[in-house]
Amino acid sequence: MSAWSDRAVTVPGACPGRGGWGAPSWPAGRAAVASLLRRERRTLAWLGVLAGVAAFVVLAGSLAFSPAELAAGAHWRAFGLQPPAPCPGCPFCGMSRAFAATSHGQPLYAWQLNPGSWLLYPAVWLAVLGLLPVSLSTLCQRSR
Repeated sequence: MSAWSDRAVTVPGACPGRGGWGAPSWPAGRAAVASLLRRERRTLAWLGVLAGVAAFVVLAGSLAFSPAELAAGAHWRAFGLQPPAPCPGCPFCGMSRAFAATSHGQPLYAWQLNPGSWLLYPAVWLAVLGLLPVSLSTLCQRSR
């Protein structure tokens, strides 16, 4: 047996519960997280409702407007606003039009507009169909 086999080596700050982050052990850390989640359940549920409603609005807009209408600024004019100056460019450039293209059955055109839409579009549907109902049911439950 080597001299190192009988003692634990810890690097401060390297791993929670192993001498770092102030947690005595993994089970105690998990219990603290579970306790926090129980206390903040309603807050997290409200955040889920807000995210679900925002996702619903995004999907409704993508169904209501075609990509060409979005490019012309119809979604701004629907609320009585003037479309802003052209976007300087960001990772979300073309995402509204890509969502509309996907909603209107044009997934390849959506890929041309923004390839990230293929990841975000299903995530938005998941937020509407999964997160929103779960969050609402959590809010409707009586506290124990």
